Amino acid sequence: MDRRSMETLTSVVSISEFELENNEFFMDNLAILDPELWRVKSHLLDTGVNPDVLPSIIRALSKIDGGSGWGRVIIEVREHRVIKCDGVESNLVDLEIGK
Repeated sequence: MDRRSMETLTSVVSISEFELENNEFFMDNLAILDPELWRVKSHLLDTGVNPDVLPSIIRALSKIDGGSGWGRVIIEVREHRVIKCDGVESNLVDLEIGK
């Protein structure tokens, strides 16, 4: 391996170590400043779930909460992609069909 390749490899390793240290610093401070956000970020990092799906889920929950308070959040997934997320409001009836 020539000197230029070694320098490039060294800078890639350094950047990676630098990023890891920064991420650890960020997460440590986030845990102190905003534990709820830290919990969400930790779950996202642990699972690898795309954080861009969260706003759709939050809006669907909010739609139900703003209405009757009863319902379902339906997330349709096809080929590892979120296709649709919908909050479907329901009315709680809890009655027997026959008299």
